[in-house]
Amino acid sequence: MGKGNKIICQMFSFFSSKVCFLLFVLFGIQNPVLAQFSGYSNDFLNLSCNAKSSGLGQSSYHLGPAVWASQNNPASMLTDSVGYQFGVTNQRLYGNLANLSAIAFLIKQQNTAFSISLLRVGVDNIQNTLQMLDTTGNFDFNKISYFSSADYALFLAIARPIGNSGWFWGFNSKYLYRHTGNFSSAFGFGIDWSVKKKFRHFDFSFIYKDFGGSYTFWKINTQEWEKYDLDSLLPLNYNRTEISPQKIVFAFSGKFSYNEFTLAPECNIESVFPIQTNAFISTTYFSLSPALGIEAAYKEIFFLRTGFNQLQKMHSDNQNFFLTLKSSFGFGLRIKQFSLDYAFTNAGNSHLLPSSHVFSLQLHIF
Repeated sequence: MGKGNKIICQMFSFFSSKVCFLLFVLFGIQNPVLAQFSGYSNDFLNLSCNAKSSGLGQSSYHLGPAVWASQNNPASMLTDSVGYQFGVTNQRLYGNLANLSAIAFLIKQQNTAFSISLLRVGVDNIQNTLQMLDTTGNFDFNKISYFSSADYALFLAIARPIGNSGWFWGFNSKYLYRHTGNFSSAFGFGIDWSVKKKFRHFDFSFIYKDFGGSYTFWKINTQEWEKYDLDSLLPLNYNRTEISPQKIVFAFSGKFSYNEFTLAPECNIESVFPIQTNAFISTTYFSLSPALGIEAAYKEIFFLRTGFNQLQKMHSDNQNFFLTLKSSFGFGLRIKQFSLDYAFTNAGNSHLLPSSHVFSLQLHIF
């Protein structure tokens, strides 16, 4: 191990033993009953940052690339061979309505893995038509301006084994910046942690996301608000602090080989609390949502994937319930150190949203 890598490992060993304990105490003493949780706050963090995870229906707490594991299961960062990994992705979501870009870098040694990744989800070139109508009631198209609404997230993650038990633990901290043109902006933070156990052909993980709730603090540009008389739509004295709900995920996967073929299924159950959502199983205090993904490989070079997630109860026009299920599929190709993946998500246009095409590229340096 090089001198630089030893310094990094020592830094994050100290971080994990001291700072993580403090964060656990600070977040754990909250009373969730007193907190005001926002059901879909920072929901952009639930988007898959790579095509492999998207093709598996986001059932990628084990099967997803290690370089992206910092964002959903940091304990999985140590499961591949030691070395360095680099990943980049660009996605056109929902029929080019939104754009997702992400970049990640992973350092793995025998007993420590460290990752840094940056994510951006944005809708660009939004037309601002609030001043298009002049005082005489005529349309002035020269007064149309454009703005962007974008969300950024920075992830710092570390993973280490728990002795020689076959267990791994992982931790990440995430820092958020969000803005909607010049109208408003926000800063936020949160933490995730997970543990993982390998047993022969099987993996099991327990992931606690947004431990204690992730916090986002909004700042309103009062000048822009008054300029466009927006107080009637959203008063300036509204609650500007969002608390994202907490999530617990149980993930289970297996990997089976026959000659040159490999089959790897993964199933996970996500529980969101203490709120109620449109999930298939939903109560006043929590919601449960299952997901399933399957990957078939030939010689670990060619990959086929499919997945199902977001089983939800929706209201029809006559107020009856009906179930919706999001499906996806994809394929991958790995040649030496390079992996190229593609996914087609939301096949069948479930949830009345357009489909998305996802491409991502990973580089492995061992």
